[in-house]
Amino acid sequence: MKKEQYLLCRKIMKDFIKKEYWTVFSSADIFYVSEGKNKVLFTFVEQFFEDSFGCQLFFNYKGLNYVHDVLTAESPDVVTIYDCDSICAIFVDKCNLKEEEIKFLKDNKIKIMQEKNLIFYRFEQGYKQRLCNDKEIKIYLTYLELISSIISNEYNDIIEAFKNTYATVIIMDKQNYEYSIIYRPLPYLETIPRAMKANVEFADEFKNGTYINDDCYFFTSYVPVVVKETNIRPLIIYCYFPKLNRHYFKYLINEPKEYKNLLFGILYDVFTEIGVPVKMIFNNRDIYSLLRKTLDLLNIDNVFLREDYKTDSNVNDFLTKIYQSNQDELVEREDLIKLLLDTTTNTLNELANYDDKENEEEEEFVS
Repeated sequence: MKKEQYLLCRKIMKDFIKKEYWTVFSSADIFYVSEGKNKVLFTFVEQFFEDSFGCQLFFNYKGLNYVHDVLTAESPDVVTIYDCDSICAIFVDKCNLKEEEIKFLKDNKIKIMQEKNLIFYRFEQGYKQRLCNDKEIKIYLTYLELISSIISNEYNDIIEAFKNTYATVIIMDKQNYEYSIIYRPLPYLETIPRAMKANVEFADEFKNGTYINDDCYFFTSYVPVVVKETNIRPLIIYCYFPKLNRHYFKYLINEPKEYKNLLFGILYDVFTEIGVPVKMIFNNRDIYSLLRKTLDLLNIDNVFLREDYKTDSNVNDFLTKIYQSNQDELVEREDLIKLLLDTTTNTLNELANYDDKENEEEEEFVS
């Protein structure tokens, strides 16, 4: 790590403490920076892990989509920290430092303080959070210096804007080293990734088949455990056919960049085992973008829907079982596979029993 970058970040953020910015600003107060095609969000966060606090920088479309979901979701359980894509700089007291954080500070000859040791974390979908590298700290520092300067110069206007629930929108002109500020409602943040080219070979497998008169909810979520050997966070896939009362679970213990090579195998199993639906609903934008052109070829209606109460409840029940069975975040691959398989079996049995009970109650009501 470049020690001078670290020390400059710490200096600026300790100045924020002296100016009581974490009392003045909250995570709901958003600084939106636009620099050509690049868009980032910067916020002050009152609490991270334990009693830690700091600042968070969201960048790329995944980071902005995460904030969009946090701000618009009807249920707080729909969006989790595992969906987050960001850089966090947090102050951690000595008593709460983890072994890897202590090593990070010692390796870089940073004195460990009793309070407010600055630690940088990178959150990325599909992986355990990790300590930032030099490039990521440099990115964070660039925006930290900008925000520090703007707050100093525009303090009263910014405070007034946030009181009116406006965002501070900063338009950067790097060529001329200038910026302009607009106080306005937060610009629209959501982005659906560009659709991947259709898989014609896959579509040919099913184009002449019979469709079932049902929808398929193809919902995903990252689980609250990580593969110890690789730091990969598994993705659970849940397919739900409401009219048929059919449920299908699958998991991926792979890097996100490998999903596109595996999803069609899962879709093939779903279509073969349950049937080809007339419509598919996705809660994961990236997976939706990988599959939607192929579904268009099959004349299957397809939409993105971030939340659905029934489907989300079943996914959350699965995740709760995982957490209750194993509260250690790091799990060896073999043990994790067994945990996922056992949880899948238990969840499917519970859903089958629930569906049978519902059917019995409906029959009693009709009779």
